[in-house]
Amino acid sequence: MPHQQNSPNSVLKSMIGEITDETNQARAIFFLEETLASKVSAWKDKLAGKDGIVERYSATTETSADEEPAYTAAKLLADPRIGTLMGVSFLFAFLHISWETVFVLFAYTPASLGGLERTPAEIAFLLSTMGVLGMFLSLVAFPALQHRFDTLPVYKACMALWPPVFILFMVTSVLARWTLGGESGISRPAMALIWFLVSVILILGRIAAMSFPANMLLLKRAAPNRRSLGATFGLSQMACSIARALGPAFFPLCLSIDHQVLNGQFVWLVMFIIAVGGFMASRRLR
Repeated sequence: MPHQQNSPNSVLKSMIGEITDETNQARAIFFLEETLASKVSAWKDKLAGKDGIVERYSATTETSADEEPAYTAAKLLADPRIGTLMGVSFLFAFLHISWETVFVLFAYTPASLGGLERTPAEIAFLLSTMGVLGMFLSLVAFPALQHRFDTLPVYKACMALWPPVFILFMVTSVLARWTLGGESGISRPAMALIWFLVSVILILGRIAAMSFPANMLLLKRAAPNRRSLGATFGLSQMACSIARALGPAFFPLCLSIDHQVLNGQFVWLVMFIIAVGGFMASRRLR
């Protein structure tokens, strides 16, 4: 642990995280405008007489949200639309964090135990590829798809991709174990097919992750009014946070390795069932 704490990689990770945090705060301070009616009114009173300042607030911020009815968390969850969306949000977050966590374990685990026994450099390359692909899909693909097909169909299509992702994990794991090349590891003829399957897993997983921006748009649409928008997003974030806390700890991967349940494939069966449940729940959204 001391070596890890003092290593250059730890310093670099901390530095990148701090730079990202400070950049986000700077963007919020200098580029985002206040929309809370009471604060906008106070700013306008304070800045009255300074040319070019008051006009920056659009007419849409002048309509007070205080006149709208407030909804408690219980009332929001009692709404069938919001309640269903919270459940789907939980399942999506669980699947997403579980997929990201188990992929690294899957790539590092020896093939004899159901993994791919890849090197750290290869795993790092795969993770970098995932990040680049995710940026492209979020910035280019999702806006185009959402504009063409609307948010809900895109959301349902993304949720439908999670079951095939975990089925492909199982297929790749079985193929790697069946094609062991003795002490040399996975036989070379099978490696090309395995890399192809891994590529498909990465692509489908990143496409399925577009559920996140679609989920945020659906939450905004489902909120009963502007005054309840923050509470609606807060409930969603709470559900997602619980899922992200449970996901990495839930995996029965270690149990599968120790006891060889279903020949080490039990984890994929469990995740497939959860993915099917998430997809079926998303079909209830209207």
